[in-house]
Amino acid sequence: MKEQKSIHYTFSYLILIFFIFSFIGWVWEVAFHIAIDGAFINRGVFYGPWLPIYGSGGIVMVLLAVKLKSHPLRLCGSIMAVSAVLEYITSVALERMTGNRWWDYSEYLFNFQGRVCLYGLLVFGIGGCLIIYRVMPGLEKKIEKIPVQIRRGICMALVILFFIDAMMVMKNPNQGAGISIAAMR
Repeated sequence: MKEQKSIHYTFSYLILIFFIFSFIGWVWEVAFHIAIDGAFINRGVFYGPWLPIYGSGGIVMVLLAVKLKSHPLRLCGSIMAVSAVLEYITSVALERMTGNRWWDYSEYLFNFQGRVCLYGLLVFGIGGCLIIYRVMPGLEKKIEKIPVQIRRGICMALVILFFIDAMMVMKNPNQGAGISIAAMR
């Protein structure tokens, strides 16, 4: 495997990665439900176009790749393990905070309490590796081209918008048909 130069992960870089992956996750979920349900459903607890679980997973995945990129199977397994822990903890936390269940994989084989399932973890593991090996090299180059002051300004704006959204969510999380399980029952 060709060795690439190592990128220096600054705080602003990681914030951008968080928001990029949060947005990609949101697009993925919205597109999936458009394809399945034929309707736009703003997925997730937040109102903005982001799903923080994907952003958090993206940061961990990128940091894992620093050590494991030359070991694709170990990287895939690690991404699956991190995804399982992140998805389980997020599911429990959201249920405790809101009283609603946000997803349920009980109908899938090899699920644990309906919160995680092998199928989903395989998708995250394989998808994560595709992102690390195919998407990240180009994305890193694009992020590096953004002047530091502009990058910091973008990060500040995104963080402010995210915290405004988080304050709204504390009072009234985004819920409804297709978003939380309770609304579907």
